[in-house]
Amino acid sequence: SKTSTGLAFALKDDADAPTTIGLTSARNKAFVEGLELYDRAMTYDAVEAIYASLPTLIVVLAGYGPLLGALQKRLGANLQKSVGVGLTHWEQGPTHADIIAERSTFFFVPDHIDKRMADWGTQGFFDKSGAFLQRSFQDSQRWMAINELAGLSSLEAVYEGVLNGKRPAEEGIVITL
Repeated sequence: SKTSTGLAFALKDDADAPTTIGLTSARNKAFVEGLELYDRAMTYDAVEAIYASLPTLIVVLAGYGPLLGALQKRLGANLQKSVGVGLTHWEQGPTHADIIAERSTFFFVPDHIDKRMADWGTQGFFDKSGAFLQRSFQDSQRWMAINELAGLSSLEAVYEGVLNGKRPAEEGIVITL
């Protein structure tokens, strides 16, 4: 997920950030390690190997209920919060019997933007977010290959692969209409 990569970049850029683990598919593990943004990359099937005795925050991008449930069950009382940002596995649903609902929430970007604008002022928000976007854009050039396509037929040609996670992780697709 490009969103998780952006978050990892922001955390790596923050000297006060906690240790990060990029949890990914076996197919993408080498790619995630090669980003050099996470302290550690692990595959989805390695949940039982996650060190569970530290207070932990989960940022959920996939939303795959059985995996999230297993991870939350593993962390137990040390799960501080589980924040949903995305739902790439929407067809499997974000629910599971082991999900700890009272420690789970959804991150709604417009609310966060409103809060930051109130905290920093409009110009402060644009200055800080613009500077971050510039730094992350520059960093992404070392690993992302932009695939520029044109027209709805191009969108149709790649849509299924994007939807099913079959496109290369290092690919950024730009479609002009």
